[in-house]
This record gives sequence, C-alpha cells and structure tokens, in this order.
Amino acid sequence: MISNFKHRELKINTNTSSYQGLWQELRAPAPLPPRRCHHSSVIVQNKLVVYGGQDITIGVFNDLWILNIDSCNPQSERWYNINAIGDFPGPLCRHSAIVYNEEVYIYGGTNGDNENSSTYKFNLETQTWSRYPGPMPGVDSHSAIVYKDLMIIFGGYQGGSLVNNLYVQSLIDLTWTKKESDFFPNPRASHRAVLYNGHMWIYGGRSYDSNYLQDLWKLNLEDWTWNLIEYTGNAPGVVSAHSACVYGEVMLIFGGVRDMLKETNEMFTYDFKANNWVLIQTETDIEDPVSDKEYPEHTMKSKKTLESKRSLISRENNLHSHSSNENKKPKHKRNNSYKQSEDSKKTYKGNHGGKSLKGRVRGKVPHSRDGHTANVFEDFMIIFGGDRHQMAFNDVYFYTITEKILKKD
Repeated sequence: MISNFKHRELKINTNTSSYQGLWQELRAPAPLPPRRCHHSSVIVQNKLVVYGGQDITIGVFNDLWILNIDSCNPQSERWYNINAIGDFPGPLCRHSAIVYNEEVYIYGGTNGDNENSSTYKFNLETQTWSRYPGPMPGVDSHSAIVYKDLMIIFGGYQGGSLVNNLYVQSLIDLTWTKKESDFFPNPRASHRAVLYNGHMWIYGGRSYDSNYLQDLWKLNLEDWTWNLIEYTGNAPGVVSAHSACVYGEVMLIFGGVRDMLKETNEMFTYDFKANNWVLIQTETDIEDPVSDKEYPEHTMKSKKTLESKRSLISRENNLHSHSSNENKKPKHKRNNSYKQSEDSKKTYKGNHGGKSLKGRVRGKVPHSRDGHTANVFEDFMIIFGGDRHQMAFNDVYFYTITEKILKKD
C-alpha cells in the first residue's frame, strides 16, 4: 500500500555499510494474530489493518486485526481482533486491499475452493462491512492500486488460469471497465504493483512453466498504454510473492521467492527518475523462530514441504503460454493446497508469545519470506507475516527509512 504522506525529493545512497540496526522488531503483548501469509494489509490513519490470509496447517482465515502504531510510544503498540458487523468477506487469501476515503476495499482472493468476484468495503469508524457483487469472474493472486477514484486490478488467476487482464472499478459508482491494449505484460500472478507519478508500475511474479519473472512495466493511467522498462543497476532478478512500496522517488522491494523453497530477505531500491536498481540488503541467514515445543511438529511439516510445493508447481506447469489476453486459456486449474479454517478467530501463540520484552527491538533482520505485506507509514516500511518453507509468521518489523538510505541531492 502506498502512503499518502508527501516526502521530500530523495535519491538512493549506494553505501550499504550503514544499514545495520535500521530494522526494529515489534514485541507486542497478547493477543496476537495467528501466523499467516497471502493476507492483505493497509494503513488507515495510524492503524495497520490486516484481513484474512492462510496457514497451510490451519486453513484460510476470515479474521480482521488492527495494529495501533505509535512511534512516540512503541510500548503501547498492540493488536486488536475486530468483531465487525455487516456482510463480510468470509475466509479469504490471495486477495487485494486498497484505501479510499479512509475506507478499506477488498477485492478478489480465494477461500480455497472458489475465487471471489465481489468488492467488500470496511468502514473503520462504524466497524461495518458492505458487499458489492461484481459482474466478471473472480480473480486471485492479482495486484491492485488506487488512483484518483479508481481501483485498478491486473493479472492473477481467473478461473484457475493465469491472465493479464486489466480491470478498473470506479469507487464512486462501483462499476467495472475492462481496458484493452495492443502491448501489455505477459500473464502473471503474485507480482506486485505500485503507484508513482500517474503510472502503475509492476515487477516480477510467476508465469507459465514455473517461470519466475524479472520484468518491470509501467502503465500510463490516463491513456492506458503499457511500456516495458529497460532498467539499469543491480535489480532483484526473478522473484514472486515479494512486497513493493513507494517512499518519495523510490520503490522498495523486500523478500519474495525465487524458486521452489528459495525464499529471500534481500531488499532493493529502484530510483524512478534515475531508472536504476540498488541492492541495499544482502541475503542473511537467520535461525527459524521455532520453540522447543513446536520443533517436532515443524520438523515433520518441513519434510512434507518439498513434496507439497513440487505437487503445486507440477500442476501449474500444465498451463500453456498466452500470446494475448484474449487467447484460449489453459484448461488445467491449479491446485489449491489449503483448506478453510473452522476456527479462524482463535488466537495462536505468536513468534514471541509469552516474552516479557515489549516495544520495538532494534537490529534483528527479518527471516527470508514470501507472501508477506509491506506498507509505508511516516518514515518506516512495515513488514507483517509471510511464510518460509510453509512455516507462516505473525511478526512485525519496522524498517527505518533515513538519510542513510535516501539522501538529498
């Protein structure tokens, strides 16, 4: 999600030696959200709003959590499980969320069996959900941004097949329009999109034959034309299910997966004006956060992980290439290797449940992960959740964006 805060014009500092200690891990008191990945999170005022997601061992969640953010008093930061009213989305993962007029709009996603085609609106003040059914098939693992009065949806899985469709929903009357183009990105899922200077920018994702992508595209949001960007610098390379957000003139990309069981915690910045990538955090090995009590279960689960992911990728490999977004779609539908949770509102032990230390702890780098979310708020990038080798997280990290990272001309 892109912050509404206005930042001074900045450029990348390529000296990476000063980045140690810029991470802060939040140690919040219970209750904590269950561990999850492929959820949504957005910033509304000073609140991180999280909905849904999945844990492969539990299922798909239908819970809503809010983290109050207070940088002046981090020890007061805590999670709240919200029991909202109205027509809520139900169990949902791999959906999108945007903020418009301080209300949260959720679209798409899947409950493990069916893709969602409705738009859901959540009002934080009244804690009420509203549902608006859509006219086209549902989609999941897509991207969404908000521009003026429009929500813009690209790519994902539709009917189980990869697509490169571009849909626009008016947030005034909630009508949909499909935008056509003669030149556009290949079908993809689990890519990421951001808004900068009247353009939607997308990077990476997965296409056919387990093909992880490393292309950068921008879409003009006035004439709806696409351009493939030939960038310079040390780019992220092939990556999927990463996070991307914008601060000033820079896009930050963190984490993601490069190949089966190859998650990463590298971080890159892309300078929109200079058209240049910089690697600002190299791969860092960190011990998995598994307690002694959890270790036997985690070990057994890890043995099943490779077989599970191979099964999923084998099914996706049956998909065939598209030459345009109107070509015949593959008949095969991907495997949904998760189930609905019978009790998604249960609070599970977090990565740091029961520890007395509260507030933000400096210096620890997040584990490699994919399926997490990132938001910019004030001068922080906030990371929540994700998973590694199908072990989900419920941790929160604040990355301090300072002049050691981005500095004046």
